Amino acid sequence: MMQNDTTSFQSTIWPQRAFTAMGMDYKTVQLSVNKMYQEFGNDDMYGAVYGATPGIALATSDSMGWHLGANNVVTGNSRNSFSGIYLSLQNDGVALDTVSLDTLQSTDQLKDVNLLIVAYDAAKPLTETANQVIADWVKAGGRLLMMNGYDEFANITREWWGQKGTTPYNDLIAKLGLNVTTSVGGVESYKTPTWPGSSVDDTCYLSDEYSNRVLSFTGSGFETFMTYSGKNVGIQATVGEGYVVMAGLPSAYYATSMPMEKAVRELCAKALKGSATEYKNGTSFVAVRGNYFAYYSPVDASRTAEDRTFVNLLHPNLEVIVGGTAIPRAEAVLYYDVTNQDNDDIPRFCFTGGTETAERFQTADITRFTITNPSNSVAASLLLGNGKYPQKVTAKAASGAEVSFITNWDDYTGALIIKASNPDVNDPITFEVTWGDEYVQLPTNYVYDSFNHFTKDDTKADDSLLHSSTGYASGGTYYCDNNTEFVWRVDLNTYKQASMTFDVIGNYVIQVSFDGKTWETVENWADKGAPVGNLADGTYVPGASNRTDVTVNANNYDASATAQYMYVRLGSCYMNTAQHPGGDHGGSIYSYTLTYLTPAG
Repeated sequence: MMQNDTTSFQSTIWPQRAFTAMGMDYKTVQLSVNKMYQEFGNDDMYGAVYGATPGIALATSDSMGWHLGANNVVTGNSRNSFSGIYLSLQNDGVALDTVSLDTLQSTDQLKDVNLLIVAYDAAKPLTETANQVIADWVKAGGRLLMMNGYDEFANITREWWGQKGTTPYNDLIAKLGLNVTTSVGGVESYKTPTWPGSSVDDTCYLSDEYSNRVLSFTGSGFETFMTYSGKNVGIQATVGEGYVVMAGLPSAYYATSMPMEKAVRELCAKALKGSATEYKNGTSFVAVRGNYFAYYSPVDASRTAEDRTFVNLLHPNLEVIVGGTAIPRAEAVLYYDVTNQDNDDIPRFCFTGGTETAERFQTADITRFTITNPSNSVAASLLLGNGKYPQKVTAKAASGAEVSFITNWDDYTGALIIKASNPDVNDPITFEVTWGDEYVQLPTNYVYDSFNHFTKDDTKADDSLLHSSTGYASGGTYYCDNNTEFVWRVDLNTYKQASMTFDVIGNYVIQVSFDGKTWETVENWADKGAPVGNLADGTYVPGASNRTDVTVNANNYDASATAQYMYVRLGSCYMNTAQHPGGDHGGSIYSYTLTYLTPAG
């Protein structure tokens, strides 16, 4: 939903190691964004896009993958074809929608579209049904902008258009009932692609690779608005109650320069001229899906809706945003609408980045909810007091284990944040908040912090927590062949409520101790149904086929309440057993993450 850099988020939470080597604030935001994606699967969730010019949509198709895979700057670059059109309008404050050519079966699917843009040199319809739907829609009053150059994929004989002896573009022209013939090439390069009244300047030239892809048009029943080297490369025509504009420039060309951004906008304005919808630019737009709002201000700072209260999902503390908050220029924000909860008469649970595993309990005096989240991550949950104050917060894992958590009360917005690290995704945590009429100071002395250690080649010297080792380091791994081991020591006074997560492979065993002498097994590969035998028999796990994350959390062991140190040992599940093969393939790790509480500020 318009997050500027979607690669900033890993969209697959599972397996848990997706959370291993990142900062805790990042992981908390990641959980919130993934929660949003999970809820998008709800078919009942309403979605809409609001911008300066409503109802402009760009046709897309899975066939864009063919073009992208072709690795050709013109016909192969469907990414440029898409972004050149999409971003030109987005940067003008127009919230462009999309229409899937693969699922287009009825004109009803275009009822909210005022202008449809197609670029068949980048996205081709799966069947000719989509073309018939588009043609029927135009004849009934729709506006169509065809931005298309020539591409080799139009010559594929096995596809539906090849079997008809045509191209997707020409098939659509025929279904529109236009007397138009297309031809390609022969256009002189390094000329300015413009037309009377256009503001596109002469700084944008066609190179040879693009000029050989320009489509020109001959026939009758149309008006020419752009000529190029003596050929008609831009035409417009009335079709039934609707209107069609065809621009024969390759769609990828619109991503080559700033002047071509203007061309996209002016072509849209040309296609909409005379209709009930006038092309207008704007300073912001918003995409809405259910309670989720994505605001974007490409030009100037704008403001959120005055009558709403939001939660900022891109903030690790889920800060509450009051109505009318300014949105900075060229920044995207992602909000969750909590207006209904904000106006309630009892405290309300609003949002969590975790996954709820039980029904909530909410009264004027108590709020109780249960969540889980991947190990080595922190889930933030937000509650609104609605005139009440939190008196006490408790947390208990289903297993009975103690739980580390942080609370923060914001008196201005009446919001309570609870952040917790879950040592085991299969051990959900139940939180209970008691409410009252008087303000009570909750403990807020700590924040979550973490650091990552990645094994490097053949050295162990930079591992600050490594206490002792008889194992080996090579090729970016620590490994424990034969009876060797690695032992890490964590000072629990320095790293309060410490948790270590290992990216582990092989025939491993991980143990924990609080005196360095008495060891308790945390996880043994042999106990997970793994074969333990002799190397000669092949009954072992080679390589990284069982790669997983194993978390050792100090809170899970009674001794951690008084001990100064937590010791963690990595070894081989063959170690000191009759099955020991006397060879390699012991436990190995690529990295580990230490998570802990540290004093705030």
